[in-house]
Amino acid sequence: MALFTLIVGSLSAQTIKGNVKDSNGEAVIGATVLEKGTKNAVVTDIDGNFSIKLSSGNELQFSYIGMKPQTVNVTGKSTVNIVMEDEATNLDDLVVIGYGSVRRKDLTGSVATVSNEALAAVPVASVTEALTGKMAGVNITTTEGSPDADVKIRVRGGGSLSQDNSPLYVVDGFPV
Repeated sequence: MALFTLIVGSLSAQTIKGNVKDSNGEAVIGATVLEKGTKNAVVTDIDGNFSIKLSSGNELQFSYIGMKPQTVNVTGKSTVNIVMEDEATNLDDLVVIGYGSVRRKDLTGSVATVSNEALAAVPVASVTEALTGKMAGVNITTTEGSPDADVKIRVRGGGSLSQDNSPLYVVDGFPV
């Protein structure tokens, strides 16, 4: 009886081999291949190849950073070749800097964005208080503890060789 159980158990297990490539035909190194609903997972090798032994399911999930995840039904298959598509959602965003604009993918400096929902969620008296701690490299301090105290905003430190490090506010095209 024990021998019969081992034979039936080995027959129900399925080994899937395959290859993962990107839309240009290049091997995707380090893509995760996961048996859906379990913790059974493998990673693709330097050539994009993988081999996984399924325990109970019949679906595989493929994922990689920067690419759209895919789920594939592997019932009755022993080989699966996957082509993953790029997921470039933020690269075409337009960023307004100073008096011009540039696409996010062409930007070489750092840009911090705070949504109006994040600002509205903070119960404070002014917008500058709501910005405190939300952007890297932006230091917001008050001169004293009173609610109507002056607020100082410094970008990337307290001093500069040529000018002040205070931010430039542009409202409706006019510097304020």
